[in-house]
Amino acid sequence: MSTPIFIVGMPRSGSTLLTSMLSAHPRIAIAPETHYLCYWMRRYKHLDLSSSKGFDTFWQTLSSSQRFSYFGIDTHKTRERILEKGSPSHQHIFEGWLEEYAHNINKPRWGEKTPLHYQHLHQLLTWFPNAQVIWMLRDPRAVTASLNKVPWASNYSHIHAQQWQESLTQFERDWQRAARIMLLRYEDLVQQPEN
Repeated sequence: MSTPIFIVGMPRSGSTLLTSMLSAHPRIAIAPETHYLCYWMRRYKHLDLSSSKGFDTFWQTLSSSQRFSYFGIDTHKTRERILEKGSPSHQHIFEGWLEEYAHNINKPRWGEKTPLHYQHLHQLLTWFPNAQVIWMLRDPRAVTASLNKVPWASNYSHIHAQQWQESLTQFERDWQRAARIMLLRYEDLVQQPEN
């Protein structure tokens, strides 16, 4: 059974740094961001993936996307891996995509980092009951300052502050006592990376 590692939290909270650190391990491959649950699954929820037409339409769109190209994996091998899992589903596509990424770099354990997947943890943990999750938390002032500098984010500080508060509230309400989820503060990570 798969035991993936998922890195989630507010964007600009240190998830890329943690991804680099974990990916340096000889057995762990943390993949680039897929945005699978917050974009692909939501946008194409109308497709019946169990039908060959629905799956082919979805797969053609996904595998030819710029996002997929970041992984440096063969589309045909990935498709075969997905179809070996049985009737196509979002779980099978997501899992097959990430397994192929790990296989391609000769690492047995896969993981993924899409910060906003914190909004979909119920789904991820239903799919992967043995998964482990690291929820990154960083000072909201630093998160907001960093988000204000990137071209893909809003430049309204109050929006970032509100989203940060909502994400922390969700962690405290739903996940604080979950054994599979560890809260990791960015400030602790950079001050004591070995720990």
